[in-house]
Amino acid sequence: MREEIKHFLEIEQAGTPNMRNGYYQRNLDTQYGQMEGLLVPRDRNGEFQTQLFAPYQRRIGWLEEAIIRIYQSGMSTREIGKFIE
Repeated sequence: MREEIKHFLEIEQAGTPNMRNGYYQRNLDTQYGQMEGLLVPRDRNGEFQTQLFAPYQRRIGWLEEAIIRIYQSGMSTREIGKFIE
């Protein structure tokens, strides 16, 4: 993400007074577990958006797809709830 914002400011925002403005923290649920405390860089104008995930995204869509496939295979919703816990 550091390289993303560097590229964004040097190439896409060249000639503007826009610059880095610290970081914000994000937790992201992935199929490999939860990534806690990701430091996502931001710019002063609020125009930078990382390509790794969408704004306000908290999890990658693998879980929803897995639930649908498990349900289609015949597992009950109660069993799916226990499985997810």
